[in-house]
Amino acid sequence: MRSKFLILLVWDFGGRLFSNASFTDKQMFASVSAGCAALALIMLVPIVEKIRLGQRLAQINKQAGTAFKQQNTCGKTTERMLSVDPTTKQILVLPAFGPGEILPFSYIEAWHSSSDNEMVIHTNDVERPIVYIPVINEREAEKWQSKLRLMLRGEK
Repeated sequence: MRSKFLILLVWDFGGRLFSNASFTDKQMFASVSAGCAALALIMLVPIVEKIRLGQRLAQINKQAGTAFKQQNTCGKTTERMLSVDPTTKQILVLPAFGPGEILPFSYIEAWHSSSDNEMVIHTNDVERPIVYIPVINEREAEKWQSKLRLMLRGEK
């Protein structure tokens, strides 16, 4: 439904934009078609990111014997993510590119959300006392504050 609405919106915009120009129908259709194709590609980005995240987690799980899941993962796939495996009591700090770092629950001392839409995780590591995990919005940060509290206490 959403994609049909966007296609109609682009078609309408293209028609209004070129209505006073001396374009042929063929040129107008080509312009609108290009706009629709661009929108379709933009709509595919989140789907591709989700598939890529699933593949990365599966690979890490296979190598490390963990059970990290997408539904237990927060953050932005383009920056940094945090995944929690309550079964093995481990966390995964996963950058957008490169290998992730698996750490025990005991690594986390405290956490809170910041006004910059980030989960701020205080650690017991002198070299890296704070880990910032960017999230989509404040609501997501609050949700993950509660989720982390429950998972780290052993409640699923």
